[in-house]
Parts: sequence; structure tokens; C-alpha cells
Amino acid sequence: MPIPPPFHFASPIMNRSLPLLLLIVLSVRTTVAFADEEAALKVLPGQQFVDGQGSEPPLPPFYADKMKLLRWLDDAGESHVINKPAEWRHRRGHILQNMSRVMGPLPERDSTPLDVQVVSSERLETLTRKKVTYLSSQGDRVPAYLLIPHDIQRPRPAMLCLHGTSGSKGRTAGLGKPYPRYAIELAQRGYVTIAPDYTLLGENQTDPAAVGYVSGTMKGVWNHMRAVDLLVSLREVDA
Repeated sequence: MPIPPPFHFASPIMNRSLPLLLLIVLSVRTTVAFADEEAALKVLPGQQFVDGQGSEPPLPPFYADKMKLLRWLDDAGESHVINKPAEWRHRRGHILQNMSRVMGPLPERDSTPLDVQVVSSERLETLTRKKVTYLSSQGDRVPAYLLIPHDIQRPRPAMLCLHGTSGSKGRTAGLGKPYPRYAIELAQRGYVTIAPDYTLLGENQTDPAAVGYVSGTMKGVWNHMRAVDLLVSLREVDA
């Protein structure tokens, strides 16, 4: 049976939050792609954003109106309309450079195993909800709920499900006070889902500065990338 598409939530609060959720997911995807494409930019948590020669790159242009996404500025500050997909790379690069200036650099990939540990497991009517931890980096464990539908016959699509800043992972996974339960609702529809605790919320109390990060935002991005690594490592997931 085909997997139904994501759906509109009954909660008006969640409907208003969806653009932010999508922005977070797209930011993660864009930052990952940036790390691949800009192989010359070798950086580690806490380091300055430098090139392979150790010198700081020129500052990206300042965009006074950041909502006009289909325009890009050249080095002279002249504005150009983006008419072709290839021209988007100029604006995309400026967005990512400015993100890195504020959030700090994206860490380099390393070979740290995820070392997934199951804290508890609960079999519900249509799915199993596991409380797990995984290694974001050496010595830094991230708590999460992993929801896997029963009777999976073939690899399924998967979703990274992030909670709001007023709660923790359990709220999206169907636990605690009433809250948009989209992690469990998507799992009921056949998706494998993971809901990690965000930086300094819930049980995730690792201080980003103590492990070399400029911001909690970049620490969250990295934790979420590792959550995606966990998803695609599962036999139940179509990577």
C-alpha cells in the first residue's frame, strides 16, 4: 500500500508552525549541501570561518530585504534578477555564508559511530515507540524518541520531527500535555519518525560552548543531521 502524503494538521497552531518547521528542515538540507560543495572550507566547531589557507574570506553582501529571494548582489552591490536555476547559486552561497557568520561553522563529518542505545521500548497498537540515545559526537549523547510502524514489509520513508521551544521530544511523540503529535501521527500513517530533544531542552543538556560550538543553533543542526544518519541506517527506512 502506498504511503499517504503528509497532511494538514487540525491544530491551527501547528498549521502556523509548519513554515518554520519546513525552514528548519531546508536549512539542514542546505547546510549539508554547502558542506559538500565547498570542500575547500575546512572548519571545526569553535574555529573561525576560514579557507584552506587560513585567511578569512571576504564578507558576503548585505541584503536589506531578505524576502526578495530571487535577486542576488554582486561584489559592487549591484542587484541582479535570478532567471535561471544556475543563477540561484549566487544567492544561496550568500545565505549560507551569512548563516555561518551568525551560527558558526558546520562541523566536518567524522567517523564517530552513532552507538544507538535503547533506553526503553513501548509497543502501541500500530507502532513501537522507543526511547533512544545516539552519539552526536564523541562523549555527547542526544536523547530521542524513535517510532517504527508494525509489520513493515519494505523500507519506508522517514521523517525528522522537531519540537517547539516550549517542550521536548515526548510532546510530538504523543506523550505529556496536549501538543501537536505529528511524530506519532506520521508513524501511524506508515513513516518511520525520530524526535530528538533540541539543544538545552528536555533531557539534552549539553552546553554547546563546552563542546566547541559558536551557537546552540549550529549544535542543533549537527544533532539533527546525526538523527538523519540514524534514520537512514535502519533497515526499515528507505534511505
